[in-house]
Amino acid sequence: MSAHLTSQNRRFDGDFLTVKKLIENGRLGEVVDYECHFDRFVTGQSTKQWKRDGGKGINILFDLGIHLIDQVYALFGMPDEVYADMRRQRPESSGIDNFEVSLYYPDKKAILSAGELVAMPGPRFMVHGRKGSFLKYGQDPQERRLIGGMRPGSPDWGADEESAYGTLASVEENGISQEIIVTEFGNYGRYYDNIYQAMTCGADLLVKPEEAIDVLRIVEAAQESQNQKQRISLK
Repeated sequence: MSAHLTSQNRRFDGDFLTVKKLIENGRLGEVVDYECHFDRFVTGQSTKQWKRDGGKGINILFDLGIHLIDQVYALFGMPDEVYADMRRQRPESSGIDNFEVSLYYPDKKAILSAGELVAMPGPRFMVHGRKGSFLKYGQDPQERRLIGGMRPGSPDWGADEESAYGTLASVEENGISQEIIVTEFGNYGRYYDNIYQAMTCGADLLVKPEEAIDVLRIVEAAQESQNQKQRISLK
């Protein structure tokens, strides 16, 4: 259940905030295709007992996929249809360890995927619009830095490495120009600080409970799609 309660913190990933800003500022024009990957290479069993034990809701869709789905929901709202392909690729995994979930909107499609046998990851984000495209490699550094001993509030806590900045390709009259886009500063603390302020001072929640319910509806539709091998309508 913990994944359900904390999945919205990745709305404050620096790379996602960068994509969100480009879309809101109209730099990409009307988005037609959105793709996000969360890939890594994993060997052996998980060091976490609850992951080794497995069980209902303990797989890569709930662990990583729910973050990616929540991000798309924050951008575009509820999709009309969901299609999912989920597999178990590693014998050591306790459940699904690879997925691709497609969310269909009237004017766009979002593809979300994650795998544990990816030794050379491709772009983290690929977003295409009528005015241009944005590609971004690498992952938000906050979790890695926390594991490495850095604590929130450090000067470079949410800053991306320059080598991982994304590229915006804009369509202009004279052709296509490219621009390096500095990654927005990530800060998971904004999510948790807001919950504290809502509980103690009556502040408005940045993420409403209804939004978490909608995201779980999408996750359940993905599971149903896997079982039925067809698109599931959410209309």
